[in-house]
This record gives sequence, structure tokens and C-alpha cells, in this order.
Amino acid sequence: YTTLGEVALADLILLVFDVSEPVGEVSRKLSASLSTLQSLGVSTSRLIAVANKVDLLSGEELEERLAVARRLGLDPVPISALKGSGIDRLEERIISSLPRYAVRRIRVSGRGVLRRLYENAYVRRVEVEDGQLVAVVEGKEEWLEAMARRCAAR
Repeated sequence: YTTLGEVALADLILLVFDVSEPVGEVSRKLSASLSTLQSLGVSTSRLIAVANKVDLLSGEELEERLAVARRLGLDPVPISALKGSGIDRLEERIISSLPRYAVRRIRVSGRGVLRRLYENAYVRRVEVEDGQLVAVVEGKEEWLEAMARRCAAR
């Protein structure tokens, strides 16, 4: 369960399921997976459902199973890992879903700021500029912007 708990910290989660299984089994497994992720506080906005083994089904069978995923609030990406089909579309979805990263110079103002920077981002270096600490930090753009605003307001 410790490893599963790490999922809550992930930027993005790929929920890969075997779409070639019977409809009832696909529904049961997806429901159980979503329930587990929900209990960990994982939002479906950070989740990409990946329907693997599409090469084993007819178009009608595939659509029936994808409909199960859609009823559960998912927008599955159909792929065949074996044949490589759908991988480009999956890659596009992953790239568009990942948070944007940036590099920022943040003035370290107040206690605990540097510690929070190290905990939540990659601190490239810390410099002294005009008698004040400035951290050059790489991380999620949204978080860095919020931290920079907080530090500037002090």
C-alpha cells in the first residue's frame, strides 16, 4: 500500500486496462481501480485511461468496452502495445496533460521559504543578490508563480 500511496503525489497516472476482457470484467476492474484511486484522493483530472489490446477485438466489441469506461467518467485512449497502434495519440494526451514546468528566480523572503522550495521543486542554485538570498528554481509553473507572488508580497 505504500507504493500505491505514492500515486497520490504523481502529476499524471496512466490507468492501463485490458480491453479484450469481457465487458463485465472491464467494468468491475475499472470501478475497483477508480474507487481505490478516489480513496487516495486522486482526481480523475490527473488520470488517463489506456485501453490496451485493441488488436484482439472487432470494432463493435471495442466500442462496447470503451463505452463502459466512458460511463465511469473516463475518456480512454485505445492502443495496442503489441502492434504500436494508438501510441502517438497516447503520447499527445500525456504531453497535453502534464503540468508545465518553468525556471524562476525567487527571492527567499522569510523563514521556511527555502525549505519549501527544496521540498516542492528542484533548486538549481542559491545566490546572494543585493544582500538577499535568491533561489534559481525549476518546477511546476503554477506552483512557482504562486510562491514568487507570496515572496514578493512580504
